[in-house]
Amino acid sequence: MNVLAPLLRDGQADFLIRADKDIVVDDDGFDDPMSFEDRCDEISDLLEQRLLDDARDLLQDLLEEFPHSAEPLFLMGTYLTMDHWRKIYNPS
Repeated sequence: MNVLAPLLRDGQADFLIRADKDIVVDDDGFDDPMSFEDRCDEISDLLEQRLLDDARDLLQDLLEEFPHSAEPLFLMGTYLTMDHWRKIYNPS
């Protein structure tokens, strides 16, 4: 960190989050690999579209596979917050 700190401070470096592996998801009938990052992006898109039930299902799968990864935990926190507010303003 002593080497990186000046670079980060001066804007010459940034933090990166690396996915540990690519994950194959067969959701469209084709065998095209969907990376960890793509899966997180898909969940983020579902949250943005307020498709909370769909996002929750994908999040639960992702959390089972990567229980210690920061991205799914952050997305789950976002989901829980949105779901809480949905229940308050749309109690159906």
